[in-house]
Amino acid sequence: MLGRSAATVCAKALASADPAAVLRARLDRELAPEKLVRKLRRARHAAHARDLVESLPPGEPVDWAALEAVHAREPIPYWQDVVRTDGVPEDVRLRHAALLPEPGPDGLPGSARLTRERPVRSRRPVPLCADRPRGRAARGGAPHRCGPGAPRGPGRTAARL
Repeated sequence: MLGRSAATVCAKALASADPAAVLRARLDRELAPEKLVRKLRRARHAAHARDLVESLPPGEPVDWAALEAVHAREPIPYWQDVVRTDGVPEDVRLRHAALLPEPGPDGLPGSARLTRERPVRSRRPVPLCADRPRGRAARGGAPHRCGPGAPRGPGRTAARL
């Protein structure tokens, strides 16, 4: 089922001589920076702000420079969460690097997104502690921390790394 406004837009588009132009005009209005800022300012919580950004149509250009300019004049609520979403271009994330998450001892779980520290890409396996238990339950819910002398990987020591 379509919502009332979506049904109205579809009816207008089908009734016009050029349905694609009607839909394109509506999409352009929805993606206008002023409209996005208005929606982001009305967001009640961080998850709502993230959902707004994640629900933008893929491949459609968003004027991130205009959004950043508005945020610089008057901060947009939950901007930190907006910048962290997957749909935000990397150059915008880099300009707001102070807002990006810092990776923990295990990096960012399930994510290869840009963080404050760019990981060095290599083909070498990442050294792990030999006595490292697997899973949070095995660690009592706390993240595992290796000491400077802890063995890393099979047959390795911290001194040999």
